[in-house]
Amino acid sequence: MAVTTGKIGICNAALIRLGEITIVDFTEASLQATACSLLWDSSRREMLQSHPWNFAIARSSWTAATESGGLARTASATPVNKEYKYEYTLPTDCIKLLKVYYDYDYKVEGRLIMTDTEECHIKYVTDIEDTTLFTPMFRKVMESKMAYELAYTVVRGEGMITQMYTLLERNIEIAKAMDSQEDISDPIDQFESSFITTRYSGRGR
Repeated sequence: MAVTTGKIGICNAALIRLGEITIVDFTEASLQATACSLLWDSSRREMLQSHPWNFAIARSSWTAATESGGLARTASATPVNKEYKYEYTLPTDCIKLLKVYYDYDYKVEGRLIMTDTEECHIKYVTDIEDTTLFTPMFRKVMESKMAYELAYTVVRGEGMITQMYTLLERNIEIAKAMDSQEDISDPIDQFESSFITTRYSGRGR
């Protein structure tokens, strides 16, 4: 009987769509299991990075009063990039930085945020591995993404690859539209607009 929950369930939904046998675990000795195991994490991260999904958004900050929250400020008085006073290391679960609040004049280099501000507040896409946190539509996106990727390695048919790509594009479009309907205005964004206009008017680097 096919496993229908978690990442195995998503992969099985993709395999069924391709007309392939299902799997019970990534470690079993089959082409399907091996392909799913190799493709799952990269596919999941790619889809998470493709859009600021509401369910995957997180925030973090560093202030002089506390270093909690995931961000860490470099202790060195001489940042790698001499144009900026401070550098902050992105949280380990950050796979896409969306915003640095109260600061339009910053730069990202690798896993570092370069800035002149003594505090750093960010919004980002987090690397969600727990499939129970996926929205139903994002789950459909992952099913179609895995079907598309598996079409190359398991089915190897141009017609099926094209069909799965079309399905993936359609599901991404629907998922993004539904996600935007759930979006709400960010009060920090509203405050930031006024803050930046006042503080940084006329400033340039």
